[in-house]
Amino acid sequence: MYFSSKSEEKAFALMQAGLTKYQTLSQTVGPLKAYQEVNTDFEFILEKYAGKNGGKLARVSFAGICYQAGEYDKAITLYRQALEEFGNQQPIKHMVLNGLGYAHAAKKEFQEAAAYFETIVSEPDSFMKDEALFNLGRIYHAIGNPAKSKASYEKIVSDHPDSMYIELAKEKAAG
Repeated sequence: MYFSSKSEEKAFALMQAGLTKYQTLSQTVGPLKAYQEVNTDFEFILEKYAGKNGGKLARVSFAGICYQAGEYDKAITLYRQALEEFGNQQPIKHMVLNGLGYAHAAKKEFQEAAAYFETIVSEPDSFMKDEALFNLGRIYHAIGNPAKSKASYEKIVSDHPDSMYIELAKEKAAG
């Protein structure tokens, strides 16, 4: 138990060090170069601590780093693995689904992106419904379905009046 606890602590410490390094580099050399610099660090964590919570959370964090660097396929792969690991843990599951939606949308795979955002919207305890609805509005507009796009924005206005997307949603719903 002691060694397992120490291993878990080490995984979290390495993840935090990797994130700090990425954030610092990202501000000075940009997300792509920062990703290239921390890639080996995160690959080590994912290999050595895959079964630890720190390793699993490092996978989610690294998927976000890959997305920011434009490495969408790698982000999708990592997010899918994380979805298997966190499929029943609500806040993390919704963050992973959101990441998958963004990554597929970035690749212009709008049907896949919409499916992930729709999953978030359909779950009763999701804290990310307004963001998912906003993204669905954007995606439906991009694929030429203005009725569904407008309905998504209207749902934000009616069900999420405190949303950070409320003003944009009102504008899009009216237009």
